[in-house]
Amino acid sequence: ISLEKIVVETKYDVCNDEVEDFSDYKNFWILEDKAKYYHWLKKRNDKVVYTDSAGKSVTYDENNKPSAIPITLTSNDEFIFTATFKTIFPVDNLEVRVRDKDGKYTFATKPHAKQARDGLYEIKFESSDIPYKDTVQYLPNFELIFDCSIDDKSWTPLGSAVFCFYVTWKVPLYNKFEISSPINEKNDMKIECTKSGKKSILETLLWLGCNKAQGKGSMSKVLEENEEQILDAIFGQFSTKKVIRRREGSYKIKNWNAEGMGYWRGISAVDAQSSLPRASVQPRKFYDVATSTHIERTSRVILKYGEFRCGEWSNFLTYISMTQGIELKQFAIFSGRGIDQNYYYTVNTIGRFTYKNPDLSKLNSSGTVIANNLANWEFYVKGGWTYHDPLEPTLSTSSTYRAQGNNNPLHVFSDHIFILFERSSKKWFDPSYGLKSSTSNKTDTDLLKEYISAGIDRIGYFDIVTGDYKTIATNIEKHLARMVKSKLFSNPPTEDYETAGIISIIDATGATVKTF
Repeated sequence: ISLEKIVVETKYDVCNDEVEDFSDYKNFWILEDKAKYYHWLKKRNDKVVYTDSAGKSVTYDENNKPSAIPITLTSNDEFIFTATFKTIFPVDNLEVRVRDKDGKYTFATKPHAKQARDGLYEIKFESSDIPYKDTVQYLPNFELIFDCSIDDKSWTPLGSAVFCFYVTWKVPLYNKFEISSPINEKNDMKIECTKSGKKSILETLLWLGCNKAQGKGSMSKVLEENEEQILDAIFGQFSTKKVIRRREGSYKIKNWNAEGMGYWRGISAVDAQSSLPRASVQPRKFYDVATSTHIERTSRVILKYGEFRCGEWSNFLTYISMTQGIELKQFAIFSGRGIDQNYYYTVNTIGRFTYKNPDLSKLNSSGTVIANNLANWEFYVKGGWTYHDPLEPTLSTSSTYRAQGNNNPLHVFSDHIFILFERSSKKWFDPSYGLKSSTSNKTDTDLLKEYISAGIDRIGYFDIVTGDYKTIATNIEKHLARMVKSKLFSNPPTEDYETAGIISIIDATGATVKTF
């Protein structure tokens, strides 16, 4: 007999980060054989014809798919697969055994019923143990080795099958993956292959989680501690400021192997840097110069291009964590300008500024008119700033606080989003800048103070009458609004606003006049 095909019983298949839509068969890592789908074939079809989303017939060479097809199970799953054999000669009283190369899984030896020559038949194998229980594993060359015997004494090799095997800690929180209604096949993280009908997970989400958290998950009896150890291990690659996608060199748009995926670099920042007409600028999208089109900024789409902003970087880490079965929140901070991207003032016909929203008082607590009317404007990321109050701060080229794939990133913002790991205490992770908590915090205020100490230099105010600048380096948390996006990945998403840590207006001496 000869081993011909193998299909593994998985709840999720694995797909390329570049998958376009549900009919993009070439980017789903499954192999077609006579309208059925396998994870291993002894001989792959040279050409497969599929119909794309536009109804166009496309021919694809299956040999371009990975030599070791990726598969994924959870650490608590048995390994179950069905193997197809072909009889070279008539078979009777034959037994087949299988083992994995590392000797971790145990499979029962299976007797074969009598088979005629040139027949195809299937045998189902189930592991009797769960060797990787409660641990994360990445096995890039997981090999199943087959032998057969007619006397249960001497065994003849039948060959082997190799897979790239991802073992997640817990069941992926797939039901929490971002989803539109109706589903958007090009943008949503919930992906289903039309050909096989199976749900799929982007390979980089699995690779960055399983590869970096290898062996983690059962090091403590406390669930929270295990979650934290896994998350810390995953974040280790973010700390290097060089996060690489799986199969980086295969990307058609751009190979970011040297720099890693980027933050505010290239096409993700082109609206602010290009000669696009102002009416064409769309801040919630990024601009693809190659096709002259705006594209929705989602983790899936920008993962294809290797370009993120803070929202997508936070989403990205969240998806990696959810793929391991660990749920995270997100923590957002805003200056006054960040709350309303239309800003808090307008200019009338004679060139004077007036507040737009909210209606801020120009009187101090004693009822005296304030000499300077300072609007909460923006905050400055640490690294390279020189302050010249009342003139605008200047930024020198600095790599002291570099960001993902970018030695000289944008250093001034009106808002920013990072990750909140909240269990018995609170820790923050900023995937954009590769920074994380050095301690656990009891309150959101404590967390925000620690984050500001690590990542923010000053908060800036802008005088709406004179145009002067004022920057503040102390008690910055009192000048920022913050928001915990606790249900970001529900449908529809909901936002919980915090009331402490609020935007303020100050007078010329720096004293707080009014808060809101």
